Amino acid sequence: MLSLRFPPKALSLIASRPLLASVAVPGHRQYSGSTVTLARKSDGLPAFKRGLTLETALVTSPRWSPSKRAPSATTATTTPFSVSSVAATAAASSLTATATATAAGAKSSKAKTTKTASAAKLASKTKAKQRLPSKISSGLEDELDDAAEADGEEVDLDASDIPADAKEARWTTFVHNGPLFPEPYTRLPVNVTFFYDGQPVRMLPDVVEEAVCLFAARLNSPLIVNPKFRLNFIADLNKLVDQHRHELASPLPKVLEYDKCDFTKIAAHLMRLREKKRSALTAKEKAKKAERALKHGVVVVDGVPQKFGPYVMEPPSIFLGRGNSPLTGHIKPRLSPADVTLNLSEGAPVPPSPVPGTNWKAIVSRPTALWSATWTCKISGLTKAIVPSRSAKLIQEATAAKFDQVRKLGEHISEIREQVFKCMRLAKEPTVQAQTALGVYLLDQLALRPGTSKIDTDSSYGLFTLLPKHVKLVEPRTISFDFPGKDMVQYTNSVEVDPSAFKVFKMMMAAAKDPKTPVFDSSVGTRVDTFVKSFDKNFSARSFRTYSASSLFERSLPDCRKVSEVHKKAAFDRANVAVARLCNHQRITTTNPADDRKKMASAMKAAKASLTKIKDELKETPKTTKKYSALVERKKKAEDRIVQLEVKQETKEDSRALSLNTSKVNYIDPRISVAWCKRNKLDLNKIFPPTTLDRFSWALDTKDDFVFSTAPAPPRPDDKK
Repeated sequence: MLSLRFPPKALSLIASRPLLASVAVPGHRQYSGSTVTLARKSDGLPAFKRGLTLETALVTSPRWSPSKRAPSATTATTTPFSVSSVAATAAASSLTATATATAAGAKSSKAKTTKTASAAKLASKTKAKQRLPSKISSGLEDELDDAAEADGEEVDLDASDIPADAKEARWTTFVHNGPLFPEPYTRLPVNVTFFYDGQPVRMLPDVVEEAVCLFAARLNSPLIVNPKFRLNFIADLNKLVDQHRHELASPLPKVLEYDKCDFTKIAAHLMRLREKKRSALTAKEKAKKAERALKHGVVVVDGVPQKFGPYVMEPPSIFLGRGNSPLTGHIKPRLSPADVTLNLSEGAPVPPSPVPGTNWKAIVSRPTALWSATWTCKISGLTKAIVPSRSAKLIQEATAAKFDQVRKLGEHISEIREQVFKCMRLAKEPTVQAQTALGVYLLDQLALRPGTSKIDTDSSYGLFTLLPKHVKLVEPRTISFDFPGKDMVQYTNSVEVDPSAFKVFKMMMAAAKDPKTPVFDSSVGTRVDTFVKSFDKNFSARSFRTYSASSLFERSLPDCRKVSEVHKKAAFDRANVAVARLCNHQRITTTNPADDRKKMASAMKAAKASLTKIKDELKETPKTTKKYSALVERKKKAEDRIVQLEVKQETKEDSRALSLNTSKVNYIDPRISVAWCKRNKLDLNKIFPPTTLDRFSWALDTKDDFVFSTAPAPPRPDDKK
């Protein structure tokens, strides 16, 4: 048994904090004046030693260890931690538990006064540390909303987006409340129903009605015209109906036909709901969003709160995919805690399952990993995870280091190209050395993904996993590529190459006898990495893609100091489009192009009519009046509006199927954008939303003379697409 003596106010603080109070389970903690007595019994309480801090006691408390199974659904769950509690723990850990005898004599009144003052000071400091920066709550929620809306893409984190496990531990303590699950499905009103073959089908089972609503929400999308999208959906819907046929209130045929399904009533109802949601949030709703962001969007890593996200689990949806994905249209079912594995430090409180009667799939402790929760997509089979937000300090540091490393490639790129050309020109056989040189050449020229056998599958390819059917050689020196890349996005490009590169590829194609064997030797990917690492240990085959994107962006940005703000932004967008094309960053367009053009034409017509009206008024208004001055100002704004619409129409047509956000956030060094905006007097808020600026806070102090690379562009003819 051990007695720990604390000042009265410190004792009060400890007793009020559930995380601190959990050092000993109920029945093993006794309070006697200013003393806490902890008893060591055989039921697994931690062993306390002299000099042990409370923080250490929390970490070593055997409330959970990876060798133990996760508690069953019927077992009492642990109270979730609060960020405030963790802050209090960090403050209280500075109090070293001094072992004293319970019957120790009272000290002098002067000492007591000093202790009381110290405790008051400590309580004040602790209270201050409990205040979490407001950015952690509001920023996370906004970031999730931005990610969900950006470019119409799904919020998807697959295996390639998850930070790889490090060789050494990245943290000692890793505490969080687990992800937030979407609200349960809310049924449609009685008067809104699904029709089949002209007849209303009422009281569908929840899971079937939810699937019907998911499809109805896409009814005005161009995805509907994709036969594969419709076929996959109706096949999944038939499976759901068959599984729940005993729950149907209205009879349905064994096999539903898509052409007999009528989703229009539901689609109209969902449209009305969306219009209501567009209204501004109330103060109560904002407070609720901030509260859940603070509870589920923060992971305390070694005592420091870090933003993680998106922290909301994927809701049930219709799988869109990218490119020509064969999985498009499939119904993604609702996830439950039984699908999710949590990563927590040993001794951390296990968050209770948010769904009654279920439990987490597993609880693990992987200090080398930086994800808080992981699961497998039931459609694609890819691993998904909740990882540090891009605005989290540890990710910002990693991002800055990544771009610094890639930038160094520009210092060696001329020498790399020289060695590559020399090797290809001397090649007389398709040796692995010649193939390695060709691989580096194509990575530099086309910014392709290298591709590895571990990631690529029968339906997804990179440069080094291409099959003979994906490449066509056209004399005298044109190579045509046509293959499904990452996420089944089709890469189609015909490019003229250096004669030596064409010669090596021709020899490789002639040697390729098996149509199912990649054109490149299986060792080429590793050899390319080894070659570029000889210049810098931090280089890899992937470095070329980021370097090419950033350097192309920098070269594509013109001097815009003497043009209007509208034209400055248009110049930035054009450079962004060039990078998205180079990297083949495509996206699913969820709006109808014809409808978009119609809206744009209507807006342009209204803007021109407004300008004509203002001009007519100017003719009839004396120049010496105040009204004339106001009309002149209105005329200028109307003219700017027309220019803005013209530029918007041009850039929208160029980038309709491109994901500009992917290039802007992941492949372009933000310091290029910051320096260019400063040189051209353009507000950064005009090109980046606040959450993106938050991610790039490490780059905002960049000076206007920053240059990413002075190396020349790769000697590449214009691509023919």
